[in-house]
Amino acid sequence: MVFKKKLKVVTILVILAISFLKGSLAAELDHSLIGLALDKFSELDSFVGDEALDLLRGYVKTQGNLDELKTDLPSYLGGILGEDYEAKLNSKGISLGQMRSEIDKMKQWSVEDRLKVVDLIEAQNSTAIANIIDKYSGLEDVSNFGGGNSGGSSEATQGSNINLPKIDETTVGFRDIKNHWAAAYIEFAQTKGIIQGKSEGVFAPEDKVTRAEFTAMLTRLLGLGDNVNQEMVFIDVARGDWFFEAVNQAFAKGIIQGKGDRFDPNSFITREEMIVIMIRSATLKGKPTLVGNIEITELLASFSDRDLVSSWAKTEIAVALKLGLVKGQAGNILAPRANATRAEAATMVFNLYKLLVD
Repeated sequence: MVFKKKLKVVTILVILAISFLKGSLAAELDHSLIGLALDKFSELDSFVGDEALDLLRGYVKTQGNLDELKTDLPSYLGGILGEDYEAKLNSKGISLGQMRSEIDKMKQWSVEDRLKVVDLIEAQNSTAIANIIDKYSGLEDVSNFGGGNSGGSSEATQGSNINLPKIDETTVGFRDIKNHWAAAYIEFAQTKGIIQGKSEGVFAPEDKVTRAEFTAMLTRLLGLGDNVNQEMVFIDVARGDWFFEAVNQAFAKGIIQGKGDRFDPNSFITREEMIVIMIRSATLKGKPTLVGNIEITELLASFSDRDLVSSWAKTEIAVALKLGLVKGQAGNILAPRANATRAEAATMVFNLYKLLVD
């Protein structure tokens, strides 16, 4: 019962978020997206409806809860649309990344307006809901992993000194990044030959990025060359693996280290692992930044989860913070052990590129 109730609540919120998209999805429906959301709500009996509204208020009350919704979205969509939910969304011209980006935009609403929408759902007032949505039309997403004027996973970047890359729209090759917060960063990295898609026209920006994938991105960015030790450095990185040369190149330059005699190439990379590799890359290219113990403590002091930073990553994370390459989620959370997405990785690649060319 609780799961089904959550599905109803999430359906309402997701449809309201998609209402921003103004794209082909709206044309496919017999009535407005807002009307569809209200129809979904009306299917609940009064008792479940009241509980659903309370849950919905909980989701929209804080930015952190909206982030939780983004994380859980795939499982909810699977329950609503079936296991092939991504294909169904793509057939309507939207992607999971877009939906998450639209939920991110709701963070820029006032809390009062987010809660007011819940009250208007209860009142079945579609006109007033549409007015609030229109009030915030044209918002830029301001959450991402690294620096920039627009964003991703949930990392605020307002005030960053890293400029959003300008890309000719004719160079865009991935159909699933339209309106995504990281589209410009992904396109930039694509034009530089640094990143590749998962298949023809598909980048999958919200998929988690593996240790091998991020290592390959950095070796392309750094131009490490083709002279590769053909010996097996790690027992789980074999000749014939698509990432063999990239891993061996990065290891030879001291950018990566293994876990004993293994590299664990297919495991998802954590945020702190990504930052450490990035700072080693910057050092390799002559961009070191020294920080002492006192400065490390000062740079990490404002983050509520600073104790979760692994001891081996503290220096590099402090350097990245000092350089403005990374910021915190919701301002004061680093989430060092969380897995990063492909969109976040592309953003980090752009940030490092800017550092190296400046």
